[in-house]
Amino acid sequence: PKMKTKSVALAFFCKLLAVSAADEWFVSAAPKKQFAGNSISLTSTFLAVGGPWEGTGEVDEKDNFGGQVHIFGTDTKEMKLKTMLEKRGHPGDEFGYSVAASADSNTFIVGAPDADAGGTKRGYAMVFHFNEFKNDWVQMGTMILGTQDNGRAGRAVDISDDGMVVAIGSKGDELLRGNVRLYLYEEVSNGWAQLGGDIEGHSQYTDIGHSISLIGSMPDLFIAAGGPGYKQSKGIAAVYYWYAEGQFWDNLGQETDIVGNMEMDQVGTSVSLAKQGLNVYLAVGAPSQEYYGGEEIGDLGTDAHAQVFKYRLLEDDYDDDSWQEYGPEIEQMEEDDETGACVALSRDGQRLAVSSPGYDGRKGLVRVFDYDTNSNQYVMVGRGIEGNEKNDHHGEDVSINGDKVAISSAYGSYVYIYTFGKKSRFLIAPTTVLLIAALGLIASCCVYGCRKARRNGFKLSSVGKALPLGSRNKQRHESERLNTEEKQTEWPFPFFSEGERARIAQVQKAEEGKNMDRVVLHGMIKSDDASRGSGVSGSSNNDDSDDCDSDSDDDGVNKI
Repeated sequence: PKMKTKSVALAFFCKLLAVSAADEWFVSAAPKKQFAGNSISLTSTFLAVGGPWEGTGEVDEKDNFGGQVHIFGTDTKEMKLKTMLEKRGHPGDEFGYSVAASADSNTFIVGAPDADAGGTKRGYAMVFHFNEFKNDWVQMGTMILGTQDNGRAGRAVDISDDGMVVAIGSKGDELLRGNVRLYLYEEVSNGWAQLGGDIEGHSQYTDIGHSISLIGSMPDLFIAAGGPGYKQSKGIAAVYYWYAEGQFWDNLGQETDIVGNMEMDQVGTSVSLAKQGLNVYLAVGAPSQEYYGGEEIGDLGTDAHAQVFKYRLLEDDYDDDSWQEYGPEIEQMEEDDETGACVALSRDGQRLAVSSPGYDGRKGLVRVFDYDTNSNQYVMVGRGIEGNEKNDHHGEDVSINGDKVAISSAYGSYVYIYTFGKKSRFLIAPTTVLLIAALGLIASCCVYGCRKARRNGFKLSSVGKALPLGSRNKQRHESERLNTEEKQTEWPFPFFSEGERARIAQVQKAEEGKNMDRVVLHGMIKSDDASRGSGVSGSSNNDDSDDCDSDSDDDGVNKI
């Protein structure tokens, strides 16, 4: 019983302390300063957040914004701002429209697609490297400028694992075919030299380079490029690898391109690459957005979705296999929720994040999936991660690193890092919980003592003391009783008359071992004398807490 009481008290304490321990997605870290983050990139040590519309000017005057990039440390729950990179150029550059960090956490690239850069909205990109001696981020190489008017170079950027190669997407020429250029850092000249030729769209309006994803390091490099405008916006996604012998970018596989099934699918709006061993994984988003290229295109009549494909590399030959579906499509949650506007794969390709920024009145939703080898499909992890309010556009950008998922809400002006696991929710402050728990344990002990006393019952010794039956001192009490009867000691209570003493002795001899209730029933104390004897009988029947406060003398007998 004693252990049971303690267990109940402990359970009570735990329930107060942690109301819910179910696995769920919860905010494990958030920047101390929140703002509209259009693009994000999460590494093991920092979170880069691009705010292309940050700076001076009013919110509704976008051209007055130069843009900023904020670097937050991820070593604490309340991430502190480590570095803020101000605009580089003129108002309206949209510096921070795109950001990407290297896997080694030492380098990142920033795109500013609306910068004139010697022409009209040619755009540019800048790379920054962490300098340990200065303990700060410094520019790495020269600014990488776009070469075509209205090309908007820097609308999409990515960087290799070691930070030595960068990829920059552009709308390209006036035909809007789009292109992707890759650059290799040259330490001697402290500059960036183009690596291979341009990766261009197949036809007008393909818009290749709308999204890009770069993995690996020289010479083992892979680049994915999405062109959502291809063939009446069916969309296309293509993957290339660096062919070192020929010094050019070659298509990966026989069936080289992934094309949408229906017009306005917009396949390639987002892409994400991953590689594990000889397996290359490609996630493709097809959001069927109502707005494309800044113009409303109305009801599309197609369902938004995302899909993952796998390519198995062959030794020394990347041309003899084709892309295979890796699990079924990730379907939209509701009509026009823009599922697939952003996709992100973990480095091994086994975790997938898919955003639906149009969900529930543009509140936005991000779902995370883990690949299940038994069912050969991506299975949802927990529940979807929703935005706070309508029109937040939660899931504008998503970045995965390890077990953490970073999500930006461009119009909600917040960025959170989520972790899946057990989270304790406190009903009240922890210090209050500890105080209540301590009082609960004391009360439990008192209740336990009272119940034990009532269960064991009491009897009167020959000297008028109440003895608990069944106690550990029973033999000692019995010995005391016999010795006292032989000595015929005087009664310690003078208010008992000689007749009452005789009646007590007589009843006690006849009812040896009975509890106090039985003694009362046999007329030990007359009803008109009950008030005088309450000091004796009340102690055995009173349930108040005072019964638990009686002290114990040296002989182990409880005083009444």
